[in-house]
This record gives sequence, structure tokens and C-alpha cells, in this order.
Amino acid sequence: MRDITIGDTFDVKFTTTEPDTGAPATLSGTPVVSAYVGNSTTQITAGITLTTDFDGVTGLNNVRVVATTGNGFADGTDVSLVITTGTVDGNSAVGYVIEQFTIGRSAANAALKPVARAAYLVDTTIATLSTQTSFTLTAGSADNDAYNGAAFIFTDASTANQKGIAFCSDYVGSTRTVTLEAAPIFTIATSDLVTVVPAGSSTSLPVSANVTQISGAAVSTSSAQLGVNVVNAGGTAWGSGAITAASIASNAITSAKIATDAIGAAQIAADAIGASELAAGAATEIATAVLAAATSTPIAANIEQINTVAITGDGSGTPFGV
Repeated sequence: MRDITIGDTFDVKFTTTEPDTGAPATLSGTPVVSAYVGNSTTQITAGITLTTDFDGVTGLNNVRVVATTGNGFADGTDVSLVITTGTVDGNSAVGYVIEQFTIGRSAANAALKPVARAAYLVDTTIATLSTQTSFTLTAGSADNDAYNGAAFIFTDASTANQKGIAFCSDYVGSTRTVTLEAAPIFTIATSDLVTVVPAGSSTSLPVSANVTQISGAAVSTSSAQLGVNVVNAGGTAWGSGAITAASIASNAITSAKIATDAIGAAQIAADAIGASELAAGAATEIATAVLAAATSTPIAANIEQINTVAITGDGSGTPFGV
């Protein structure tokens, strides 16, 4: 029994024969092949294409299966392909099991899953632009829903500047048409470079990619890659622990906190060198300076006047000759 990876496209061939002779015979009666997942009674026909008398060979039939989640397939399941409508030589062929397979069951396949997802990484350009939420790619997967939930990183082709990121809500493989979850705040243009990082990829997103909207638009909560601590510029907090207006008001340095905690007028008046401290200390400083000058240079010279009376000193041991 084959084991495939979700998203794979593969082909199965089987032969129908006449009940009497065993000779190959055409499967007719508008035949249909359906998939049963596990023990579910829901028949999956999306993504299953039956070609009878394949390559012109009578009785040879080919079934192509596109096993994507969009077609109803799921990882870690068992699937059977069964004829649910059709006849062979007038006899009903309904109920014949033509193939069985599993999706993501084997250990080897599970180990390769990160590689398979990384292989979807696409560097391409926008081929046509219908709206800011719908455009086609010049290259990409042929599988429907291959990029659902994927992050699309847009880069201006002429400047090589990264514009931003948006998330894919739907992808049509046949036309490579992308539909975004919401219009981004930046402008998407034809020929923009596009890097596609599928949901669940082990490839790390650049820091600038971890914001969906800013400039007042709501942050998309459907994109789990963003985390929770995001606040949009419109003032609406998103997620627990975000920096909200209330937390800014309670924790920021406000005028009240400056008056309470900073070095204000009260602290200067109480602690600084004021007029009284200067008056008390200055006299002592001046007296000490004068004494030092008089000691180092004795007064032994002629003093001309004291209170306007001329006095002559001879410089002897008796000051001023008196």
C-alpha cells in the first residue's frame, strides 16, 4: 500500500474485464470513482478524474487523484478508491475497490514532510492584478489550495524594498489565482516580487513579516503565525499582554510623576546651597583668605591713610612707628 503526502497528485491504473470471458472490456454507464476516507460513508469525488480506455486501450482505466485538503483529503488517514457508478458488459461494477493508500502514515514520509512543505517555497512575480486582494502568479503550484494560509511577502521589483506581508485565503492552481484574506495597507502592483511561505513551513519569516495590518486596520487574528503581543496603530489592542493605551497611561513618565519623583523646586530649596548657606559660609572663606595673604606677605610697607589720616610706618618691629 502506497503512502503519500497531503497535496500530492498521483495516478492509478486498473483493468475492467467481461465477467464471462475475462477479456478486457470498457467501463461504461457514465462511470465514477470515489474516495472513502477511513470508515466515513462520505464519498469524495473532488480532485478525482477517471479516464476510461486510457490511451485507446480497451478496458484500461486511469484515475488521477489530487489529494489536497481543499478536495476533502486529510493527513494521517487511510483512503480507498471505489467504483461508485458504472457497468461492464451490462453488469454493474459498483463496489469494486481499485486502490487503497494512506496519507502521511509512514515514518519515512513523516520525516520528509518539512522538506516537502519547504519545496513549495516560491519566488515569483505578480502576472495580473485584478484587485488588491486578487491576482495571478507567473509561476506556482498547479494544486488547488496549495497556498491556503500561506504568507505572501511582497517586494518592489524596481527598488528591492520589501513592502509587507499578507495571507492567502484561497488559491486556484489551474490559473495560479491568489485571493488574500484582506487588502494590505501597502499597494500591490503588477511585477511585484512575491515570496510564498506556506502555513506550517519550517522556513522562518523575516521580522517585518510578523504584522498583518498597522495604520489603524485590525490585526488579523486568523493568522496564528503572528503571536499575541501585537497592537495596531488604531488603538485597539489584540491579544493578551499587549501594550495598550491603559498600560501606557499607568506606566509612562507623566507630568504627575515628574512633580513627585524628579528634582523639583522643593528639593532645590531644601537641599541646595541657598542664600542663607552662602551668607554663613562666605564670611569665613573671605577672612581665611585675607589672613593667608597677610601671613605670607607681611604688612611692612607705608600705609598712606587710615580714616583719611596719613600714617607713616618705618617697617620696624613696632608697627607704624607708634
